[in-house]
Amino acid sequence: MKDKILKNSESIFRTIPIAFNPFAYNKLSIKTYKECSKYFFKYLLLGLILISLLLIPRLIYLQGTVTDELSKFNTLSVDVEHEMNGEVSLPLGNPLIKIDTRIDELEEGSELGKELFFLTGDYLYKQSIKPFSNDVSRFEIEPYKNILANKDFSSKLLIIVVGLMLPGLLIVSYVFLTIKYLVMTFIAGVLGLIIVRLFRFEISFNEILKSALFATSPFIILDIIRMVFSLNFYFMHYLIYVVFLSLVIVRIGEFGDREAMSAKRKKKGREKGGNDFVEVDDIKWDKF
Repeated sequence: MKDKILKNSESIFRTIPIAFNPFAYNKLSIKTYKECSKYFFKYLLLGLILISLLLIPRLIYLQGTVTDELSKFNTLSVDVEHEMNGEVSLPLGNPLIKIDTRIDELEEGSELGKELFFLTGDYLYKQSIKPFSNDVSRFEIEPYKNILANKDFSSKLLIIVVGLMLPGLLIVSYVFLTIKYLVMTFIAGVLGLIIVRLFRFEISFNEILKSALFATSPFIILDIIRMVFSLNFYFMHYLIYVVFLSLVIVRIGEFGDREAMSAKRKKKGREKGGNDFVEVDDIKWDKF
């Protein structure tokens, strides 16, 4: 199992430099869709891990920023009216935070479960991380309702909340970005096929689609930089993607007679042991 993981890791890290070289895509365009998909999903996962690492310094810096910004308020307090009919656990299944304001405080000697924080009507209970310690600290809530009088505590609490939300945000981001890049790849593949056919440039749709998927590699890096550092590229990263993919198509395609080039690609497919593409001209339209 360990050897398989190491082999897969080596494979993606060997492929990344090739994916950034538009003149080396003749090696990538002949890969199977399974290989292309595995590379794409792993590369995107690495991208999100990179985002997480880049966000850590910003989270640390955020505490000081929140403290400074709170100084601009003359008065700021929290007075929330609420009524609960059950205990709240965040996240579900293995909660780190539990909230139950139906009780004012826990009975003396009560032990917390796996949660790190337990909020009652009057107190916040904080449990030390096991197995290092089983100590439970208790903080009265009333003094902390005045946010300005407890700026450091308020900023630290915000960091904790954001940190707890981060895993969920990364999962949602992974799903959203996967859909975004796959849709972008398909649109690029269709438009690319139309344009090359207009100019009598011979390249199969599968070659364009696979190349478009690998060509997202530099685009994803630019997208990560844009998101982490809040930059506005004004669609420049999309233009770079189009130019990059155009260079790839020019490199792996050829000008020539359509029938001759079609026969050449079919021969190439048979030599690979299969035919994973369908030529538009081979479809018997009169049967429809």
